[in-house]
Amino acid sequence: MLAAALDDPDVRVDGLRRLSGGASRETFSFDAVGADGVVHPLVLPRERPGGAIPTGGGTRSEAALLRAASRQGVPVPSVMATGPDEPGGEGPLSASYVIVERLEGETIPRRILRDEQYAEARPRLAAQCGHALAGIHRIPVDEAPGLHALDQVTQFRDLLDLLGEPHPAFELAFRYASDRRQFDRPIIEFPRVSDKLAIMLVDTVTARELTYAAARTKDLGRRCDIEAGMAKLLAARTAWANADAALQVHGGNGYALEYEISRVLCDARILSIFEGAAEIQAQVIARGMLQGRN
Repeated sequence: MLAAALDDPDVRVDGLRRLSGGASRETFSFDAVGADGVVHPLVLPRERPGGAIPTGGGTRSEAALLRAASRQGVPVPSVMATGPDEPGGEGPLSASYVIVERLEGETIPRRILRDEQYAEARPRLAAQCGHALAGIHRIPVDEAPGLHALDQVTQFRDLLDLLGEPHPAFELAFRYASDRRQFDRPIIEFPRVSDKLAIMLVDTVTARELTYAAARTKDLGRRCDIEAGMAKLLAARTAWANADAALQVHGGNGYALEYEISRVLCDARILSIFEGAAEIQAQVIARGMLQGRN
């Protein structure tokens, strides 16, 4: 079957062994020996027959991405074979697969960073990773299956609508980043700005879910001072962090009283002081944990 997958009836397979896999994939290592005696070390990732359907495109997408990365100079293993051509199609291995060259090396970070045998390579590692990352970012979107050029403004607006409640710090930062332009594009398209907005959303949802968890505990008739203290402490810190990040998005304008975000930052600071200071909430949490409650 492997010879058929490699489209070479004269190839001989040696040293076939199973490597680590997962719920939806199994991986094998083997040597393909050609009729001329040349040995080609290879690896075969295969979707597990009858397993879960991969959501990211599976091995077919993986093969396409490896080829696209190689065209941009990224040091990736060469794709030797892949199949079937269509999702769910028939192939020699009864499942979707990709065969790539096997590269010897180390992947465990602790060993790379500490072992003496890699000492000579470590000074060059950061630059090499940077070159590889630059090549990945050069891959055209239309060559990356499953990826689409997304409008970040629309993305964030849709996420905000899903929250279903006002979030002034985020909304002000989002509006300013959408309107403010640098280098002929809105600054929301720059990663350092969009990352701040993304983290603001994540922190907001986290604080909200912790608040809901405290409320559910109360609804069950159970003591919830630890949960409530955690929710209040985190929500106050999130409000301040989000206001600070929103002001940072505004740049120097955010510090001016003419911009509303300056007032939002001022209001956010009081949340760690009144209705139970942050230190009191932390004391409630710590005391409850030491007493073994909840």
